[in-house]
Amino acid sequence: MYKSSLKYILLLMFFSANPYFCSYAGTSETLPKFPTIELLLEQISHAKNRTVTARSEDIKSQIVAEWSRLLSELPSTQEHASFLSSHGLTFTFSAKESSLASFAPWEPSIIKINGKILGEAIEALKSESVSSQKIAHIVAVKTLPLIAHEIRHAMTQDRLKTHGIGSCMFLENEMISHTDEVGVIADMKKHKPILWQSYSIPHIEDHYIKLEQAWNQPGPEKFLDFVFLRYGNKDISVFSTSDELTQYFNPKITERRNARQRLNNMLSEPDPELAKQIRDLILKEDKVLSLFQDAFNIVSDSTRWADLKSSYTSEIQRVIAQSWKWYR
Repeated sequence: MYKSSLKYILLLMFFSANPYFCSYAGTSETLPKFPTIELLLEQISHAKNRTVTARSEDIKSQIVAEWSRLLSELPSTQEHASFLSSHGLTFTFSAKESSLASFAPWEPSIIKINGKILGEAIEALKSESVSSQKIAHIVAVKTLPLIAHEIRHAMTQDRLKTHGIGSCMFLENEMISHTDEVGVIADMKKHKPILWQSYSIPHIEDHYIKLEQAWNQPGPEKFLDFVFLRYGNKDISVFSTSDELTQYFNPKITERRNARQRLNNMLSEPDPELAKQIRDLILKEDKVLSLFQDAFNIVSDSTRWADLKSSYTSEIQRVIAQSWKWYR
């Protein structure tokens, strides 16, 4: 489907022209879904009844500390460590994420961590009688490439803002972060070879294998396929016309406005806890709508649009070159 499109062909040509792809190729923001009253009540119930051991929570805190330490230690993540410190980026645990970690542009200071996936990794290592201190280090090492991927999303957004562009949600964001991720995997294998090979984390190892297989194929096609298959619902900015992208964003803006109105209609909810969640969702919906409106304004302005495409192109090339260093 997408492989027959002109945008895919142009993108393939762009990556093929990059010297780093002559022989080799190179959790994810998810829009908030409109909740029903029933879903909100279910979430509140789960939150009230959820019980986790203090021990597991202690290990999660240790893992976060280990991420920060490893980011400062690895050559491939020095930029990430500096950004984490200078921009006050924090990790929060959530049960709602579909992947281990996620970054959303409407919450630019937060990376959300799926506590359930992390908890499963902890329990798997506990069953092998691994000590708590070692568990934190192992899990941090094995998950760091995914954490770096999400930090790169935040860095890309921040870099675009310095160009006066604002935040746009395009497929290029995923190309940049996946390219970065594969470089961190290679660097980690060099610095922690025995530990990396000795342990695997459920749900994550398969992702790494497929990503590296795609990266290691001659030419960029398999790598682009990998990204397209995961995020093909996003449009490509660098080979889209202004008209195409205004058509891309128009229905999204309408959808978010409708969601905002439906939430407004729910504000009469008498349950105070439920009413608070609705108000919080309205605040989030306002941020999402603002981002889409910002993107629409950018693609409607020929000067800002040209600046955006140039910036994305430069950033893709920069991160490809940077990641390639760790594969030499």
